[in-house]
Amino acid sequence: MSAYDPVAFTGDADIWCPDCATEKYGEEGDAPRLDGEGNEVGAIFSTSFESDVPEHCAGCREFLENDLTGEGVRYVADATGAQADEWREHYGIAGGWSAAPRVESGPDAGKLVTYAWPGGYPVYYIVGDDNNAGTICPECAQGVADAPGDYSHDQFRYRSCEANYEDTELECDHCYERIPCAYGDPDDDDPRPAPIPVLPGQLSTDDVTAS
Repeated sequence: MSAYDPVAFTGDADIWCPDCATEKYGEEGDAPRLDGEGNEVGAIFSTSFESDVPEHCAGCREFLENDLTGEGVRYVADATGAQADEWREHYGIAGGWSAAPRVESGPDAGKLVTYAWPGGYPVYYIVGDDNNAGTICPECAQGVADAPGDYSHDQFRYRSCEANYEDTELECDHCYERIPCAYGDPDDDDPRPAPIPVLPGQLSTDDVTAS
């Protein structure tokens, strides 16, 4: 199939694979094909087939392998079920909490990071969806990642891991504990950052320059 061959068609406010479009609207010819609403059946080409979700044929449910927007990538990463595994394999996207950053070596290898390296800045995790995002501490995030079946609702969907530089009031929305910040109160007379904790295999105190 070349870039000039349609990969799907639109009609009746749905997307159809070529075979189902032919079965529903007839063969392509000189005259335009019309859907049930009297609109011309449109052709979609691989160079312009991008969506916020993985698209499937409205007839046979075949996965149409469209490109994804940034929102689509997040959608696939957070999706669950066998269909989601097919999507992630096709797009090469890590799923859900498996996409969160983890310690690479030492006794905590495989666990979610609690500090950003280099720098040793305390981190927190953003969870939820576009309408209801929240903040959780690394300890609560680890609990969610270890038991995804217990936290399958949208409010615990992994979104990102962020460093907390100066927010002294930031609290975990799950346990309500304060999340440490790197530089303390920005209005404090002592602007020096908090001591950087050392994780085995990650950072040596010899690498830290006093300021």
